[in-house]
Amino acid sequence: MRSAGRILVSIVLAGLVLTVPADARATVVTRAVTFKVENVNRSVLGCPSDGSKYEVKGHLIGPASELGPTASGRRGAVTLYLHGLSFGEFLWNFTAVPRYDYAAAMARAGHTSVVIDRLGYGTSGHPEGNEACLGADADVAHQIVGELRSGDYGAQGRRSPRFTKVALAGHSIGALIANIEAISFDDVDALLAMSYAPQITYTTFEQFYQSRGVCDGGGQPAAPGGPGAYAYFQATPAEFEASAFDSAVPAVRAAAVALRAPDPCGDGGSIIDGLVQDLKLLARVKVPVFVVCGREDATTPSFACPVLKSRYVGSRDTSLYFVPHAGHALPLERTAPIFRRHVGAWLGAHGF
Repeated sequence: MRSAGRILVSIVLAGLVLTVPADARATVVTRAVTFKVENVNRSVLGCPSDGSKYEVKGHLIGPASELGPTASGRRGAVTLYLHGLSFGEFLWNFTAVPRYDYAAAMARAGHTSVVIDRLGYGTSGHPEGNEACLGADADVAHQIVGELRSGDYGAQGRRSPRFTKVALAGHSIGALIANIEAISFDDVDALLAMSYAPQITYTTFEQFYQSRGVCDGGGQPAAPGGPGAYAYFQATPAEFEASAFDSAVPAVRAAAVALRAPDPCGDGGSIIDGLVQDLKLLARVKVPVFVVCGREDATTPSFACPVLKSRYVGSRDTSLYFVPHAGHALPLERTAPIFRRHVGAWLGAHGF
C-alpha cells in the first residue's frame, strides 16, 4: 500500500466528515460550526460597532478521540484562530492545494482547532464596514471563547462540545485582536501571536494609507449587492502576493490571491488606536505567550518580533520562534510543516 503513495479515505457519518490518511497518527474530524454573536464593544479599545446580532461561521477540526461519534462529555482543550486583513478561514483550512491544510495537519498531531471567518469576511455576517472595528472584533472573540466553554453554539452532526481550556491564536491583525481580547477579558489560557509586531515595513505603511484613502472616499461593497465601506488593504493582487509570501509555491499563491477579501473600513480605521492600547496594556496578559514570525516577512520586519516578546512582561512564560524561509502567510509557505511542528510542540507542552 505504501508504494502506491499516500491514501486518503473520507467517510461521512452523522454529519461529520472524517478523513483518514494512511500514514497519519489520528483520524481527522471536521464539523461546521456557527456562533451567534453581537457586534458590541466592551474592550479596552474604544471604536464604533452597530450592536446588531450576527453569525460567525467556521469549522471545528480535531482528532476523532475528541470530536468523533464515540467521544462524549466535556473536552480538554481547543485553540481558536483569528485571521488577519485580506484573509479568512481559508488561511487555516486551506484545501485548494494538498498538504497546506493547517488545521487538519494539527488534528493529525492530536490538536483541536476552531477556524472561523471573522465578522465581515467569507461566510460570516457582514456589518456595514464603518460599524465594525478591532475592539468589537475582540469582543466577538470573547463571546466565542465563552460559547466554546459552555457548548452554547451550533455544531454539525451532534451536540456541541464544551472545552475546559481555550487558547487564542491570531495572525497579523488577528494577533492584535487576540491581544486586545486577552487584555480586556482575561478569559483565555494561552495566547499565540503570529506574523505580528507593532512595527511594519514602509511598503505596508504605504498600503495602509492607500486603503484609508479608499475608505475616506466611501469604500466599496463587501461583495456585489452587499454592505459598503470595505476596502482591500493591498490595492492589487500582485501587491497582496508580494506582501504575503516568500517561499510559497505558485499554485498556493494563485489560490490564495483568488480567495483574498476586502476588509471592513472600521478595522483599518482602528489599527493605530489598537496599537497604542496594545503597547500600553500588554503587561495585563498573564498567560503563556508564543510569538511566531517569518524570517522573511515583507509586512512585519523580523527585528520587531523580539521587541513584541519583551512587552509581555506580565507573563512568566514567553517564547519566540522564527520560521525560516517564510513570509507573512506562515501556514501557506513551503516551510509550513516546520511552522506547524513548532506550534504543535508549544501547544502540546501547554496542555493543548
